Amino acid sequence: MTPVKTCQKRKTILAFVLFLLSLIMSACNFPPSEVTTQDITVDVVIEPSLIEVNDEYRIVVSVYNRSSKSLPLTDITLHQSLLEGSWLTAVSPTYINYSQVGDSTTFQFDLQIPAKQSIQIEFTLQALSDGDYKGEVLVIAASQTKSTQARIVIGQPPSSIQPSPTGTVIVTGGIPFRAVVQIIAMYEDSGEMYIGWTGSGSIITPDGLILTNAHVVLPDKYFPVDALVVALTLDVNHPPEPTYYAEVVQADPDLDIAVIKITTDLDGNPVDRTMLDLPNVPIGDSDALQLGDNLTILGYPGIGGETITLTRGEVSGFTSDKKYGDRAFIKTSATIAGGNSGGLAANDRGEIIGIPTQLGYGGDDQYVDCRVLADTNRDGVIDDKDNCVPTGGFINALRPIKLALPLTEAAERGEVWIGEVEYGQIVQPSGEGLLFQDDFSNPGSGWDDWMGENGGSYYSNNEYLIEVQTESYLIWGNPSLSFGNVVVTVEAHIVNPTGVGDYGVLCRYQDNNNFYALEVSEDGYYTIWKYERGEFVILVDWEYVEVVPRTGETVTLTIACVGDTLSLAVNSILLAEVQDSSFSHGDVGLIAGTWDQGGLTVAFDDFQVWEPGD
Repeated sequence: MTPVKTCQKRKTILAFVLFLLSLIMSACNFPPSEVTTQDITVDVVIEPSLIEVNDEYRIVVSVYNRSSKSLPLTDITLHQSLLEGSWLTAVSPTYINYSQVGDSTTFQFDLQIPAKQSIQIEFTLQALSDGDYKGEVLVIAASQTKSTQARIVIGQPPSSIQPSPTGTVIVTGGIPFRAVVQIIAMYEDSGEMYIGWTGSGSIITPDGLILTNAHVVLPDKYFPVDALVVALTLDVNHPPEPTYYAEVVQADPDLDIAVIKITTDLDGNPVDRTMLDLPNVPIGDSDALQLGDNLTILGYPGIGGETITLTRGEVSGFTSDKKYGDRAFIKTSATIAGGNSGGLAANDRGEIIGIPTQLGYGGDDQYVDCRVLADTNRDGVIDDKDNCVPTGGFINALRPIKLALPLTEAAERGEVWIGEVEYGQIVQPSGEGLLFQDDFSNPGSGWDDWMGENGGSYYSNNEYLIEVQTESYLIWGNPSLSFGNVVVTVEAHIVNPTGVGDYGVLCRYQDNNNFYALEVSEDGYYTIWKYERGEFVILVDWEYVEVVPRTGETVTLTIACVGDTLSLAVNSILLAEVQDSSFSHGDVGLIAGTWDQGGLTVAFDDFQVWEPGD
């Protein structure tokens, strides 16, 4: 009897083990080898069935598993014809990757369809153009392929457009993507045209006035702007089409707002602007915005693809400024990608209410799209140690459209104005707090005095000279003193020019790797920067200003390093202030540098260090 019982017990254990194994196999969702296309059913529903331009709708793909085992769903492919008249804005559940091959787009998923159940994948789209769109939807589940046909009919509601006096269509609802352009700033080098940077803009009139940021269309220290190319948004699924050249008609660098107008085609032929009839976005009321209002931001970020990009967010606050009032900036929960700078921020009615702007509303500058374009630290190599030149916008900051109205109205009147940043007067130090002075008549007054193959700093004819013979090189000299808060004045003039050399004053100099520098250049730019632990950091990027004297003129530089504030003035005109707390004390000094040409010599005289007044 015992052997029989033992055998029966073993059979029971074996059966139990097999049962557990089957449970494990089921839990692990191993697809059965006997699965066929008959076990999978695919159904596609368009919701709602009646769609008009600007409507949001869904392509709902339902996949039913008729088998007794869980099945993996790995791919859904949509024929391109289903996407031609619309803009895909969301997919749920989220896909893990996608690819476009030929006339189809495939979305890859990591999903499981439970036995005898179905799952739904929803593609949310915005209707952009009317038409009858048909195409195949193909699903791969458990390595089996199943397909079905889908049809999308989009109508054009009469109420969704308004003809302008010239017959141009103005979008008054939904997403005004057709009014968004890419602006390409070009520069010439050795007879060839190159792209310096790109930004975005919004067409605001049918005859081709485009609103953007000033920094998108104006030159900077490193590159001129010899041409502006306007690329039109013809299809959201493709990159913008370069179509016209444009020129600046209004620009306010302080606001960082500009208006450009289309002038010629790409062959240089003048265009009849009255015949352009371009899609344009209506101007809204930024003063009517409230906390929590929806915002749609459109532009060409230059990262993550070449096609137009949409970002959604809400109004999260406003930032005040003495000059521009309580709404100097609109803060938003949307993260604005770099090249969107100058683009379009629209309300729910499709009206432009703001311009994504490089300038921030407070806090540290956080550029999300910038490029290393120049050897800014002058170490002879353009690499990640150089300053990243912004080509796009500061996150979460919009200039209200209200601040742009004086520029847009002037442009419509045919007026041309390219303004400058307004600068203030710096208070000159009084004679009661003089801490140190040197007219350089005594060659033994303590300043660095040397000469090498790259240049040097030395006394000559009652002046202190800095000579830089090597290109992309900096040389400075110090008197070996130490101060805390100071105001420094010095007279300077160029002895041997290069056309683009720079020169200025140092403060809080710790050693060769730690100090502040406040400079101007021969060609009319100014900057504030620092070396910190040997790393070059721009605090105020190079900005152009007419008040900086050119080669041959004597300039009085005044710099103030007081608390966390660094200030730079030229001939008593305050150019820039910035806050930084890296260094609290140190030596003072003088500096000069070259870019692509050596041979610069700068002479300094009447150097004075003052204790700041109240």
